[in-house]
Amino acid sequence: MQGYQQRLITFTLFITVAYGKLEIVSFDAKAPTDIIGPHSTIYDTHIELWAVLKDCPNSECSCTVNSPDLADDSYSVTFLVAPQKHIGYVQISDLKPITKYSFTLTCADVGSHPSLTIPMTTDYGRPSAPANIASALNANKIKISWSPVTPSESFDHYRVTIDKAAIEVGKDNSYEMKENYVNGITHKIRVQACRKNKQGNILCSQSKNDEITFFVPTPPTVTPPVITASETPPTATATPPSTTSTTTTTKSMGVHSYSVSVLMIFLSLFFLS
Repeated sequence: MQGYQQRLITFTLFITVAYGKLEIVSFDAKAPTDIIGPHSTIYDTHIELWAVLKDCPNSECSCTVNSPDLADDSYSVTFLVAPQKHIGYVQISDLKPITKYSFTLTCADVGSHPSLTIPMTTDYGRPSAPANIASALNANKIKISWSPVTPSESFDHYRVTIDKAAIEVGKDNSYEMKENYVNGITHKIRVQACRKNKQGNILCSQSKNDEITFFVPTPPTVTPPVITASETPPTATATPPSTTSTTTTTKSMGVHSYSVSVLMIFLSLFFLS
């Protein structure tokens, strides 16, 4: 009897040493660095969960993921092939952005079911587009304004694109061009809200109403009137002398000549006698 018990204990120890006990090394929304580059696998509408196990029974790992926030649906973990058979992943889809979920990893072992529960919050998606975009001249410079995007945590900065030249303007909801505006030139202006997601990619808002056009026509040139020969202004005409004055002058000269003639006649008669 004692020999049998000793052999049973020895066999149990052998099994324990040979196979060990299943252990969940990690369970997170981040792939191991030896699989892909280190980055988050949390998105706005889905999450990729990665599990790393140790000492799976018979070198075959088997796990599922459940969430009380998803009606306790069960998602099977897919494990990789050798030599990475201890690494598995599962994608949970149809989630809501910026929503907290709880996920539980449960694995099968001989006589036990080790588990690990973690909380996860989905990421923001593409930001909403700015509304009420307007432009006006301010001291010969174009000033662009728009309504703020809410919530402010849903984006990192605004991007103003003027004629295909993009400018990052922070979180201020207005921007003034540096150069003076020249009349007669058309500018196409677009305003977007942007955010860097957990994978390091920039996502910007998309809308049919996020672009406007600014244009001020050139003022018409005023040309002075041209004076032609037919339009030469009339010159002043001299007024002829008065007829009455001329007549009066003539009469005065006649009376003087008559008096001289009479005097000459008397003198002639005097000398002849």
